[in-house]
Order: sequence, then structure tokens, then C-alpha cells
Amino acid sequence: MTDLDLARCEATLEPAYTQVLDLAPASDAAWADGVLVVVRVQTLWLRSATDELMIDEDEDGDGEAETRIAADRVIDLQAALGYDVSPWDWRIRDTGNTQDEWLYNAPGDTFAANDGQGLATARLDELRMVRFGVIVGAPSGAQTPPEPVQLLNGPARSRPGWVLRPVLGVTGLRNYDIMR
Repeated sequence: MTDLDLARCEATLEPAYTQVLDLAPASDAAWADGVLVVVRVQTLWLRSATDELMIDEDEDGDGEAETRIAADRVIDLQAALGYDVSPWDWRIRDTGNTQDEWLYNAPGDTFAANDGQGLATARLDELRMVRFGVIVGAPSGAQTPPEPVQLLNGPARSRPGWVLRPVLGVTGLRNYDIMR
């Protein structure tokens, strides 16, 4: 940010900061009566060749994302999106199949109108929660074939001589009171 005027509630952003989000408004009028929130954009991804969970983030503020290792021995990374769709009941129904309000928690899940699934009428602004999951592993020396492990709608994973464990977490994207 190069200039901040607290009296007029105005900010001038350097091009590097707006490029990271790539969502610059079409005109300055789009900022009227809006909310400006400072965020740190992080991109999580899996480097499968080395089983490393990676993070891309602009740590030095130059507008270019740097890549670093967040964790090793990560075999899989999956995410599922929870929507509260009409009729809104402040709950995200989870039946573990394509008829619930979670996207990517079951094989064959799609986000498309008229596909016969539970999210056929979902809107992007109805997103309420996200599940993030990883499968982590460690060498075990066991001689028995490992049991495959699956996370959300991802593929079944197994690795001879390793023990694998799924870990799943859930976070709300919005203040819970916004749904009441």
C-alpha cells in the first residue's frame, strides 16, 4: 500500500498486491459502501514426487509468492466444500453420498445445475464450511500388505512397508451468526 487516507477512508494499492488476488474491480465505483479486508493469500498443494505439503505465499511483500515446505510424509491432500442450500436450515447435511450438501466428500460429486445431486441448486455464496484432510505416513517395516486408506472422494492410497493415517479437519468460513 502506498497511500492511506483515514479521514476519507481511501487506500491506494501497489499493482503487486492486487495482482495476487487478480480480482481488481472494473471501476472505482465498485468500492463504494464495500468492505476492504487485508488478507494473506496462501496456496496449499501436494508435491507428490516427494510427499511434501507445500505452501505458496508472499512472505516478503514483493508481490511474488515464495514456495516452502509445510510438512513432509504427506501422501494425499483433499478438500470438501459444505453448502447450506435452500431451504436454509443452518445445518450442512452430510450423508456421505452425492445427495448431501457437501461437495467432493463422495465419489462422483459435482457442482452443476440439473445433475440430480444434492447441490443442483447451490449458489457460490452459500458456501459455509470447508473440510481439509491429509493422509500422512511413516515407514513401519511391516511385512503384511497395508490396508488402503481413502480420504473424502480421493483415491485409495497404500504404500508397502508404510503405515498411513487419515487426518480430517473442518473450518467455518463465515461468522456463525450470519446464518441466523
